[in-house]
Amino acid sequence: STSRNEPDGTAAASRPLPAVAEALLLPDHTLALVARVALQPGAAVSVDFGARSNAELIVARGEAVAGNAHDCVKFHVEASSLPQDGARRVREEVLQRRYGLQIGDQMKLLADRVPVETVEALAVMAASPKQLRKLAKVPTGTPLRLPSALEMLALENLVHACQVRLGGYAASLDADESALRASEPGTAKHNALLLRVYEQNVLETTLETALQRQAELGRPQPTKKNAKASDTSAAQHGDVASKAGLDAPAATGPANQSTLSASLPVAPEPALRAWDAARTCAWLGGVLANGSGAPPLSHGQQPVSA
Repeated sequence: STSRNEPDGTAAASRPLPAVAEALLLPDHTLALVARVALQPGAAVSVDFGARSNAELIVARGEAVAGNAHDCVKFHVEASSLPQDGARRVREEVLQRRYGLQIGDQMKLLADRVPVETVEALAVMAASPKQLRKLAKVPTGTPLRLPSALEMLALENLVHACQVRLGGYAASLDADESALRASEPGTAKHNALLLRVYEQNVLETTLETALQRQAELGRPQPTKKNAKASDTSAAQHGDVASKAGLDAPAATGPANQSTLSASLPVAPEPALRAWDAARTCAWLGGVLANGSGAPPLSHGQQPVSA
């Protein structure tokens, strides 16, 4: 393991930790923690939960870490809501090969950028059979060149996911931020509000970025008369996309296509299944003063198909 959270709630520096114990599954299906080194009575033993988001830490130990570097917002698309076009096998192959995802797996949204692999995966899910066959031919490690219409569909799904999640919160971001400032650090209420404020910030930033990108895609295509000006604009487009918060510069390409990433896409780690989203929601609902439940941490969205 490479990281841990200290008892005072601060994040420890990322560094290897000595393995002093191991967990063993016993024949009676109980779990035993067995020391691998000699321990003196009363010696402190730390439990490392690894690279976990606050949602996972809340379930694992009832704590949250302000400024958690591993925090993210997760969502998924229900398999039953994907286009029923006979292209499921190709869709699964592209998702697995490029992003390490299965249909129905969770995708990530981050505070500082919209992950390009999330947008690309949404595009794969919404693509028509003809588009999928073209995407399947793109070598792993080569950025996808998405038709503008397909990128627009992926962004529509992303906008829908953010709007559904934001509409499910019992209080506004401003109200939760005020309640967070008034709450006592380390309490269950404080941790719940810390998680909700982070999630709403990420969702609102992602929504704004996706809408801005949709507006860019909806602009009229340049004509031959202003092709030179268009070339200059395309060269500057990366800076605009960067300011908009996209994971990597986007550039308008030939045949009304765009490359979402100028760098090699990195396949995300498979979604962690160790935490129970339903239990987290129930816990959040129980500790907040207004008694209202938080929106699901994982919510199936209805995709728009090509």
